[in-house]
Amino acid sequence: MRSMQLEISHRVVTFPAVRPNEPSCQTLTLRNTGDTPISFSFKSSMASLFPDFDIKPALGVVPPHTHMLVRACSLQERVVVRS
Repeated sequence: MRSMQLEISHRVVTFPAVRPNEPSCQTLTLRNTGDTPISFSFKSSMASLFPDFDIKPALGVVPPHTHMLVRACSLQERVVVRS
């Protein structure tokens, strides 16, 4: 029996602080520990829920027993407020 098993390096992604109008990015690892290729797509679900995020690659296939790096960037303008 073939199995699909996907491990994601981060359950929660925290974006570091950056200067205003600069993207803040993090890299995630998608690891396929199973015997079957696993396809993924962040395009449709992410675009409508989080329009200020860019993920590359947004879709792809992780072959069995390999991994793929995915880069997630927050594109939202940031305003620094000092009191």
